[in-house]
Amino acid sequence: MRILNIKDEQLNLLQALKPFLEPKAQEMLELVTVVLNVFKPEEPDVPINIQALTSLLSMIDEKEESKNG
Repeated sequence: MRILNIKDEQLNLLQALKPFLEPKAQEMLELVTVVLNVFKPEEPDVPINIQALTSLLSMIDEKEESKNG
């Protein structure tokens, strides 16, 4: 069960823009890509992509640690 119907080609197009963006925009693009991947599971019967969710939570944790430390 896919929540979003986003093709890999569309995500690759977003990633192709990354080198042309400023560092803050690159971070934002990376975050958006990971969030989109959370709702694009590998298995059709699974509602979310657990690996992408783990990556998202790690990104959030790293950001919090850098703000606090």
